[in-house]
Amino acid sequence: MEFHPQKCQLLRVTNKRIFIKGDYHIHNILLKETASAKYLGVTIDSKLLFKDQFTGTIRKANNILAFLKRNFNNCPQSVKDDCYKTLVRPVLEYGSAVWDPHHRVDIVNLEKVQKRAARFATGNYSFVPGETKVNMDTLGWKPLEERRAAIKLNIFFKAKLGLVDIPLNHISTNSKLNSRRQGTHAIPASNVDSHLYSFYPNTIRLWNSLPDAGKIIKSADSFKSYLDKITLRSAF
Repeated sequence: MEFHPQKCQLLRVTNKRIFIKGDYHIHNILLKETASAKYLGVTIDSKLLFKDQFTGTIRKANNILAFLKRNFNNCPQSVKDDCYKTLVRPVLEYGSAVWDPHHRVDIVNLEKVQKRAARFATGNYSFVPGETKVNMDTLGWKPLEERRAAIKLNIFFKAKLGLVDIPLNHISTNSKLNSRRQGTHAIPASNVDSHLYSFYPNTIRLWNSLPDAGKIIKSADSFKSYLDKITLRSAF
C-alpha cells in the first residue's frame, strides 16, 4: 500500500497542556497537524470530547429529516416511520458506542432531532408539555440515550460470548458467591472524563446496574430482547 502524504494528517490525542512536540514525515513530506480527523466515519478530536462528532451528526441527520419533510409530508405515518428508521436514526447512532455523550446539553441536542422526526411522523406539532411522550408512545420509539445504552450493552454481551473481537481479559469479575453484586465487573479507574465515560468504564457501569436476571442470559438474541423490555437510563 502506498501512502499519499497530501491525504494524511497528524492528530495528537492528549490532555496535557505541555507535551513533547515532534514532526512526522511521509516520503519526506511534513504532515499537517489537525485538531480533529474522521476515522471510519467517526470524528476524533485531540481531547476525545467528540464535539465535532456531535455537531456533524446532528447537522447530517437534520438535513436528511428536512429532505423527508419536503418530499414525504403527505405520506402515511407508517411510511414516515420507516423513512426515519432507515435514513435518519442510523446516522444518529453510527459509532455511538464510541462517542456516546455524557454532557446533558449534547444528549438533549441529539434527542431534539428525534423529537422533530416524531412530530413529522405523527403530524402532531403541538409543543404542549407531555406531547413528546404521546408522539413517542404512538410510534413506539425509545429515547436515543436509552438506545445507545442498549447498543453498548449488546456489544459488551457479545464480547463476553466471544462473538465480537473486543478484549475483556483485563476486566475482573466479582467472584463472591453470596455477594449481592454477583456477576458484576470491577470498573477501571479513571483520572479524566474522556476515559471515565469511554466504552469500558461506562458500559461496565451499565452492566453492573442490570438485574441479575439479565446477567445470566446465555443468548445474544435473548439478551437483546430482554433489554427492549427494561429501562436503562431514561424515559420521556
